[in-house]
Amino acid sequence: GANARRFAKYVDSGTISVRALQDADHVGLTSGDNPTQNVRITATPSALSSDTVINSLTIDQASATTLALGGNTLRIESGGLIVNNAFNAAISGGTLTAGTGADQPGELMIHVVSPTANPTTLSAVIADNGAGAVSLTKGGGGALTLSGTNTYTGATYLVGGEVTISSDANLGTAPGSFAAGHLQLGNGVVVNLTGSMTLNANRGIRVLPSDPGNYNIVSIPAGTGTGGQTLTYNGAIDSVGAGSLFVRSNATTTNTDPGKINANLSSLNIGGSLRVDAGTINLASGDYTIGRSLLLGASGTVSFTQAGGSLKVGAGIDDVFGLADQIGNAIGGTSTMDLSALDSFTANVSFFR
Repeated sequence: GANARRFAKYVDSGTISVRALQDADHVGLTSGDNPTQNVRITATPSALSSDTVINSLTIDQASATTLALGGNTLRIESGGLIVNNAFNAAISGGTLTAGTGADQPGELMIHVVSPTANPTTLSAVIADNGAGAVSLTKGGGGALTLSGTNTYTGATYLVGGEVTISSDANLGTAPGSFAAGHLQLGNGVVVNLTGSMTLNANRGIRVLPSDPGNYNIVSIPAGTGTGGQTLTYNGAIDSVGAGSLFVRSNATTTNTDPGKINANLSSLNIGGSLRVDAGTINLASGDYTIGRSLLLGASGTVSFTQAGGSLKVGAGIDDVFGLADQIGNAIGGTSTMDLSALDSFTANVSFFR
């Protein structure tokens, strides 16, 4: 397709260069130990018949395509997996891992280019490479659904497009103790929750730098009556540079029960903006900074309480401090912010709403 991506290779003979893999550089998928093979599939192949090792995998599907692992393990040595084209794709029925050799650490890098209307569904278990820890990176503007009970122990980097999850287990094995930046969000990613869930408190959330006004989004389903769903998280949030976070309620005039976050945070420091549409945030005592705008209750009701210390908001560059400031299809609400226990509160903003 016009948006198709290819892996590159280093050419060390003749004119030394780095060039995209050509059709002749690819082979079909064959079960077995094939660590130098760059595999390209265009349609549903036969299920794997044994544990298999390849170098990279490109799915150039010409129709809806499923790669069935047949209960076996597929190890992608480079960790590189690209999904192209405007058809659904899926990997199911076994274990997916990465790493150059048995028991070596690896990073599974899934780059989805397909339109968001044609998601890639990964129900195979993403696991460590034996004794080697594996991390997961999702890039590209397409949509990836993680539906497996994944067991990898490395960090998770969601840095583009959309990712759909239904439970904490979709993000691998949680750390045994708090790990800052164990879940990183960047490049305007949208993380869609399918329903209520609890995110393990040991997964520190880190938001990566983004352009002003370009949030990394956690989207929680709204509903009618009492049908709004809830994300529970009792960890900590930080950022690299001017990272921004938007916890979206999806409330409208017809879906009037917003998706909510209920959070007891041990720390909150981000260099960009924070918008929370609905829910409860209880912040432990400490000295915290929100580098740009703070918007609470824009589409629902928020209760924000900090137990002590200080809070600084804004850099004085068209920043906004908004409490129950309706935006878009907001349903509004009576939001509250209790800062009575603080030693100091500073809002260096251009607008109060």
